Amino acid sequence: GIALAFLGTVLLYYAARQAGISETQALDWPVLVAHADALDPAVTRLGIALVVLGYGAKAGLVPLHAWLPDA
Repeated sequence: GIALAFLGTVLLYYAARQAGISETQALDWPVLVAHADALDPAVTRLGIALVVLGYGAKAGLVPLHAWLPDA
């Protein structure tokens, strides 16, 4: 779970830096949205998918909630 989220975060950072976004703003969501046209689409899609899957598994979002105990 968290390893996927970390890998996705690293990929998003890589895509942002390749697009010329500064280090301090590379993981700022409003900045990423503003520069979406400059980001590599394949790397960005993969990064966002891994972030959603990784953090979704940690948060127990459906359908990644199988590890949670029944309430």
